[in-house]
Amino acid sequence: MIEAVAFDFDDTLIDGKEMHHAAIIEALDKFGYKRKRVKWIRGATTEEILALNFPNMDEEIKKKIAVYKRSIVQKHLPLAKLLPDARDILDYIKSKGILIGLITNNTHGEINHFLRYFKLRKFFKVIVGIDDAKPKPSPEMFKVFMRKADVKPKEMFYVGDSDYDILASKKARVKIILNTKIHKAKMADMADFKVKSLKEIKGII
Repeated sequence: MIEAVAFDFDDTLIDGKEMHHAAIIEALDKFGYKRKRVKWIRGATTEEILALNFPNMDEEIKKKIAVYKRSIVQKHLPLAKLLPDARDILDYIKSKGILIGLITNNTHGEINHFLRYFKLRKFFKVIVGIDDAKPKPSPEMFKVFMRKADVKPKEMFYVGDSDYDILASKKARVKIILNTKIHKAKMADMADFKVKSLKEIKGII
């Protein structure tokens, strides 16, 4: 019996890469790093993106850039797009009486901006971000979610898109539905279910 479905947010419910990218570029510029593009890691935190692109960057500067980026990301929300069928699948799951949540490498501040912008706040009863625990691929956020939602691993699904989502789910012993709409994760074959569109989740839940 499935009691809860938790979602990742970026590249699972929204296409947010350009939004986050623009915010990082603005933040880098603020601190004197001139870049037009940066290399990207799907599902990674801002700190991890900065570490990839600036391996010698001072940790204190990295932290300041990440904090500033998160404070301005809402300016770039028009660059993000809600994925097709996102609202429909949330309505469907809610109609089943199943708790809906978020487990995301974003902060609560960021996710609150996103949910208000896309008018999705009403769907999510439990939200866990990097304010609460170590980011994915650690399973710590899953443990926090299950405690708050009062569910066991076998009583929930996780919907994600990245290798980080797959790794975290497996460590937490939670079945993952992988959304391959935007890209195919390298570890896609490890997913319990794969869907090319969110509406396909109806056939699983």
